[in-house]
Amino acid sequence: MTEKEISQHLFEYQKIIQTSLDGFWVVSVDDARILEVNEAFCRMVGYSRAELLSMSISDLEAVESPEELAIHLKKVAESGYDRFETRHRHKLGHLIDLEVSVSYSGLDSRTHFAFARDITEHKRAEEALRASERQFRALAENFPDTLIRYDREGHRTYVNPALERIFAVAGKQVIGVSPRDVNPLGLPEIYQHALRHTLATGESCEFEMQLPQRSGIVGTGFVKIAAERGADGQISGAISIGRDITKLKQAEQQLRELAAHLQSVREEEKTRLAREIHDDLGSTLAALKLRLSHLMDFELPDNMKETTLFTRLESMSQILESAIASTRRIVTDMRPDVLDNLGLFAALKWQAERFNQHTGIACRIVCANDDNCADCKRCEFHLDETLSINLFRIFQEALSNVARHSGASSVKAEYRPAVDHVFLLISDDGCGLPDGHVPASTSFGIRGMRERVVQLGGQIKFDSPGGSGLCVTVILPLTSVDTANVGGRA
Repeated sequence: MTEKEISQHLFEYQKIIQTSLDGFWVVSVDDARILEVNEAFCRMVGYSRAELLSMSISDLEAVESPEELAIHLKKVAESGYDRFETRHRHKLGHLIDLEVSVSYSGLDSRTHFAFARDITEHKRAEEALRASERQFRALAENFPDTLIRYDREGHRTYVNPALERIFAVAGKQVIGVSPRDVNPLGLPEIYQHALRHTLATGESCEFEMQLPQRSGIVGTGFVKIAAERGADGQISGAISIGRDITKLKQAEQQLRELAAHLQSVREEEKTRLAREIHDDLGSTLAALKLRLSHLMDFELPDNMKETTLFTRLESMSQILESAIASTRRIVTDMRPDVLDNLGLFAALKWQAERFNQHTGIACRIVCANDDNCADCKRCEFHLDETLSINLFRIFQEALSNVARHSGASSVKAEYRPAVDHVFLLISDDGCGLPDGHVPASTSFGIRGMRERVVQLGGQIKFDSPGGSGLCVTVILPLTSVDTANVGGRA
């Protein structure tokens, strides 16, 4: 190789070294003196090139002592290469983390040349991640609810002690497997579907599911699955938190049963009071009216009919008429006779007519089977008393809401009895419900309707189709007695 070629190679070598983003230095094996550095290394440690060329690498080294560094350099000379992490002292006093790749030159000069990469931020990120992981485990391992972490493919990477305790499994039995695999947890399809959805879209899922327990009794769990994201914002996995709400659901059911019982007692008491008022007070008022009429029918001289006495008798007659009318209204409000005598559909029609008379709002109810009414007769059958009175009260409450809040001019109701259920739809042309409407704590009307339906195992929906008007849809399952009565009167 000619001298010119050697110079060219040296020039290219210097150009590569000086333009490298990694730090570069050359040290003597014998005394660790710095023989050469590039600008990147100068920037890393804060010294100028001239300053560094007057220093030893041990002046910068913060991990190994000068004696340990000398031994390390000799070992590299023997092996020819090493790669390690260390720390150097910056000129300003702080430490920087470096990843160093060092090679022995193999020439008579007995030198090492090394490339160093600043990994300070990387180490800080690693330490922050480790601290975050320690905090997560400290929280998760003392968490009373079950907690599961999944990777991007849906395989479990962590389960907390609460899950091991509730499901009576060891973590190693379920770590590394997905819900689709056969495993001791036996999670239902709704869980698997929610996990796949979250991992695919990043959207959180909340739901209730059956929760198998060690005793073999199936309980109820509330689960939330949320996506975990990496520093780049991409989905890196998911975390699932589950809470055993079996006792809460049992308490809710007991409260519903108690509320249903109290409601039934109230309706029975209303029925009893209505009958007593009708039979006792109604009869008494009717008798007084009759006797007063007899008294006023006596043949009196004309001059007697203009007396104060006769005027008072007429006034008493009017008061009795008013008392009798009020009694009838109270009895009807407490328990309408038409409901017991003619059935639910007739009672709904009566209530619709009464609503129209009192509010001026047009109200019409139809049976969905009107086209075949001659053959169907389903609207005439008598439902179970509990179903009848609850549907009637729901209809009353829906009409009351229309009168108070909707500003509607008309209401249409549709009644549809079927083989195994009864359907009632009430719709108005009023203002409807705003988007995202949540009933206030004082909105006992809507809450009361919903609670009645839940107690009977049915479904109720409130919506505003087309953005105007309110539509209340009620579907209640029929009892075996109701089903047997379909097609004719009981």
